[in-house]
Amino acid sequence: MQWIKTHRNIVVELLFLIVLFFVSQLPLRDFDIWFHIKSGELFVKQGYLSTIETFSYSAAGREWTTFEWLFQIISYFISQIGLWAIPPFISVFVVIGCYFLLRIMSNIYRIPLIPRLVLAFAFWVSTYEFNTARPHTIAYTFLIIVLYTILARIHLNKRWVWWTPLLTLIWSNIHSTGFLSWGFMLAFGLVAMLQWSITKQSSYKQTARDLLMIAAINAGVTLLPPMGLADYRLLWRFFRQREFLGYFIAEWGPPSDNPFGLKIYTTSIIVTLLLSIFISIRDHKIIQNLTGIPFIVMAIGGYTATRNIYLGTLGLVILFGSNIQAMLDWFYLKTRYWVTALFVIGFLIFYSWVYALKYDSIYRNRLFYPLQATEFIKSQNIAGNMFNDYNYGAYMLYRIYPTQKVFIDGRADVYECCEMRDYLKLAENKRMEEPAYRAFLNTMWDKYDISYAVIVTTKHNVMRRIATLLNTDADWALVFWDDDSQIFVRHDGKNTALIEQYGVKAATPYLRNPYQTGSESQALAEYLQMDNMAKSARTSNAIGFLMLKENKFDEAKKRFEEAISLDPTFESPYMNLAELAAKDGKLDEAITLYYQAQKRAFDRGLIYIRLGQLVIQRSGDTNKAKQVWNEGLKYTVDEDAKKRLTELLSTL
Repeated sequence: MQWIKTHRNIVVELLFLIVLFFVSQLPLRDFDIWFHIKSGELFVKQGYLSTIETFSYSAAGREWTTFEWLFQIISYFISQIGLWAIPPFISVFVVIGCYFLLRIMSNIYRIPLIPRLVLAFAFWVSTYEFNTARPHTIAYTFLIIVLYTILARIHLNKRWVWWTPLLTLIWSNIHSTGFLSWGFMLAFGLVAMLQWSITKQSSYKQTARDLLMIAAINAGVTLLPPMGLADYRLLWRFFRQREFLGYFIAEWGPPSDNPFGLKIYTTSIIVTLLLSIFISIRDHKIIQNLTGIPFIVMAIGGYTATRNIYLGTLGLVILFGSNIQAMLDWFYLKTRYWVTALFVIGFLIFYSWVYALKYDSIYRNRLFYPLQATEFIKSQNIAGNMFNDYNYGAYMLYRIYPTQKVFIDGRADVYECCEMRDYLKLAENKRMEEPAYRAFLNTMWDKYDISYAVIVTTKHNVMRRIATLLNTDADWALVFWDDDSQIFVRHDGKNTALIEQYGVKAATPYLRNPYQTGSESQALAEYLQMDNMAKSARTSNAIGFLMLKENKFDEAKKRFEEAISLDPTFESPYMNLAELAAKDGKLDEAITLYYQAQKRAFDRGLIYIRLGQLVIQRSGDTNKAKQVWNEGLKYTVDEDAKKRLTELLSTL
């Protein structure tokens, strides 16, 4: 106990980091991890790094820049233990990064235990979603370590920066951001030169000399084999194509999809800058505090792309931390401890709330992986060239290469010139009239000699329109579906037996009506056949709906409940259960179920139509029904539903 009291700070920090280790283990949601693992397997088994594309048929033989090869090999070896081992591995680096951030707060800026833990927690929450199984997570950790060595040289006169070339060597072969190592050395070295030119103090000159020398050494390290100049050529290419790449890779685009987060970020920057300026002037440390310039640039750089929010937040936290002791001293003189305590508690409550929102978003949203679709492709050995969704490619090549090759995956360096541009046209042309869009699609299928297509089923996606057109195209047959994918096979003579065995004629799982009118019996047989091959909520719901029409209410109810258990985000089984409840006079239960459906599909007009009708049926509350129907007009995207809602409102 005495040791714990003596080393209280160490114990508390250790407990904090242990908790972070467990809560930082995110599920394997990032599609890129799959081609990373497969690339590592390829490199290990062939004994050298590939420079020629091999995973796809569309880009076969094209140059492939393997700029993340070391991460890929490491990922492959870890995956041999089990895929479960990858999140803890990544979490280790998250913890290491937070540890060195704490050391910056403690050793460099002398921040007390509680404030530095609060700042570290705020940083971790703000960057929580970045802790994915990708090489940038390791790269960011290396960056924090490099920043610690730089600040230790500036403030503590420690020469640890001379160890950074070894770190840079590993970093530059894990991720293309290795240039940040020498870039930050250069930035802080130039700031030290500026400070020396103003003050003529020899300490600034010596700091500048060390940092500029190590910057040159680290720059040279990033040019060592096997990558050489390849990283820099690729970065320049990506920079030039950043606007185009932003259509495919959200992190390349501006962080405009989270207005609330941007407001918090902007407010934090303004407060931190004002605080820094005030303290620098008050304490007569303007020259000394010029060291914060690189952190200001980092913070402002967060606006340039979503991927830079991490760097911006890091710079913001360090800059704020560099001034927090002076702020705490002011609080101590002007207020009492309880005011500071209330501020800290409010800070923790706010960031705990933000964490809860992010956690809920990550774990609530379904992750669409073609798990069963790839098994079907492998088991049926589908012949010919595949068309696949951009996000699906990495997982599919992980599962089916080398038996089959993909059309496209997440490697922008391989596909940016050609396939990505053709793929983007699918979305750009989606507003074409149906005949024109069909013709456009046919040119795409012919250009790449496509024999089958694996289509993602996410809502509000151009792939849903493509699937709708293929459903009614005599040249294509639907042979597989589940809650994540549909597989359509082309009548090109390469898969005739497969089409004869599995091609459906009556079932339409992703159209408005789940079967062709007048073909209920055949549709049920096709749904039951698919149910035996691949369980899905769509199939269970369709079977339940067909049984409902046959007045087999108990069997239908079991199917709807099964559908909810398979995919709790699918609204239709809630609606069907609501209708069963309404049939039995359980109007409160029916209304509750429709509200659950609304949470899952707020833009589906039929939900509002029936919800308002049930409200009137239960209580005669026309005002409530009017509110529901007006809300439906606001959110629904179905023109027929809007028309019906307008008619209903006119009756009130």
